[in-house]
Amino acid sequence: MTNSQNTMHAGLPWKMWWLITLSGLGLLFVLMISSRQELIESDLEHRIVEQMTAGNIDWVTIDLDGRGRDVLLKGTAPSAESRQYVIEKVESVYGIRVIDDQLEIRPSLPSSELSIQQRDGAVVLGGQLASQASINTVVNAAEATFGSDNVVNELILSAQVKTADWLDATTRLMPSMVSMGTAQLKISDSNSLLTAQVESHGERLMLINEARKLLGSNLDTEVAVVGSSAQENTAKKPIVLTAEDPALKACQLDLDARMRDKNVLFASNTAELQAASYSLLDQIIDALDQCNDVVSENRLTIAGHTDSVGDDAYNLALSQKRADAVKAYIANAATDVGQIISVGFGESRPVESNDTDAGRALNRRIEFKLERK
Repeated sequence: MTNSQNTMHAGLPWKMWWLITLSGLGLLFVLMISSRQELIESDLEHRIVEQMTAGNIDWVTIDLDGRGRDVLLKGTAPSAESRQYVIEKVESVYGIRVIDDQLEIRPSLPSSELSIQQRDGAVVLGGQLASQASINTVVNAAEATFGSDNVVNELILSAQVKTADWLDATTRLMPSMVSMGTAQLKISDSNSLLTAQVESHGERLMLINEARKLLGSNLDTEVAVVGSSAQENTAKKPIVLTAEDPALKACQLDLDARMRDKNVLFASNTAELQAASYSLLDQIIDALDQCNDVVSENRLTIAGHTDSVGDDAYNLALSQKRADAVKAYIANAATDVGQIISVGFGESRPVESNDTDAGRALNRRIEFKLERK
């Protein structure tokens, strides 16, 4: 036994032997800790990546290599909101201790701009938009609303402006600008201004409400009422003058004849069509079908009107909803009527006095008018 021990320790002092043993244990401990840290880092990285994938974030780089529970974030965020979103998502991952935020924010581009101006019988489109697709959207909508021969396109394509998120709302406002020949609109992310001259307070209310419904309550408006006497003289005129085209005029006369002494009926204070009106609307559809060649190349305006009982804004909204309901009924019939516009005028265009029940009944009406695009 003594010889065996002497052989194992031959030439190696016992203190040195213990030192080597302890060093080996220490190295083993370090290896174990390192391996565990790698597992922790891998698990945290996996869970952070899951958060980024769920949020469709692909611009951030995640670094936990040798950092344990501390994470380094690098990348260029498209906005301050996106940067904060990433930080909050990483903070929500259980086990993260420290976030080293080295995220940058991409410089923001200036806003797209659009102007729609009506002058000398033409509609001029100006400003700058971020893509050709955006320009095409505006031009196509303007040509469909005002007529292709009446649109002047001065829009500029610029990659140095942001994509506009208000284009769709702007194109949907165009039909309301048709009957307001002086209406002009300038719009961007920060400033939007609608100007017009109208003949009555009802028209002013209708235009402003429709514009703010589509473009937001922050829209600035300069809509002036000019000539109350002019409004009185035109109160009983059609909302759209029939074009001096014999074929178009004949179709309009047929529509007027079918609507004479009749009206589209709705449930009280709603836009729900009464079944009793289906046959009348079917007659209107029949008239449109018989004038298919003319109607499909022109524009049909469906106008809703109310009496003066109740709040102006409520009446305006109700007339718009009723015009929309009639438009939907005709559209569902799959007849080719070209472009259909539904417009609510509220109580602004009475045909009789609102002082009597009979007059109010006549003022609650739907009108169909054909006009050239």
